[in-house]
Amino acid sequence: MRGFRDCGGWLFSTCNTPDKLPFLRDRIIKGADPDSFVFVGSYSKPSDWSQSSDIYKDKKHIIIGDEIIPGSDPQSIQIMDGYAKDKDNVYMYGSVFRDLDTSTFEFLSCGFFRDTSNVYNIFYENGKKPLNFIDKNSFEMVDRNGKACNLVPYVAKDENSFYQSDASGVRIVGPNSN
Repeated sequence: MRGFRDCGGWLFSTCNTPDKLPFLRDRIIKGADPDSFVFVGSYSKPSDWSQSSDIYKDKKHIIIGDEIIPGSDPQSIQIMDGYAKDKDNVYMYGSVFRDLDTSTFEFLSCGFFRDTSNVYNIFYENGKKPLNFIDKNSFEMVDRNGKACNLVPYVAKDENSFYQSDASGVRIVGPNSN
């Protein structure tokens, strides 16, 4: 029986168990390669979200928290401001986004993000479906003058409308009459 093992720091730490399984604090990462298991970094939490994630990798996998991410590419992992990505996936808001174009992906604010094809929001279908009612070609975030997303009347606009975003969803708050 394995007892508690103090692996060091509070935020994250790695250590190896005697049986050579990668070990994060008090959790064993089954399926990870102990000889190549390393801490990659943490993607910083966006200002409008309350979570951040530690990312690890071995020679075959990306590991977030204590979960091996299937279909991930550890050789191409990049830690960015508010998210991480590899050649096939984007990692943010505690989720894996597999259907985004990672080469054109852009992390915006107030839950919005986009790629070459669509605009998305984490508060609409957990960010997994595009906001088809937004014109992607004219979509832009507006200057909030340093205020939080929920303290301004709208946070984004396209040629047709102004939009607000918060935990209750994405709303059209008025027409854009240019």
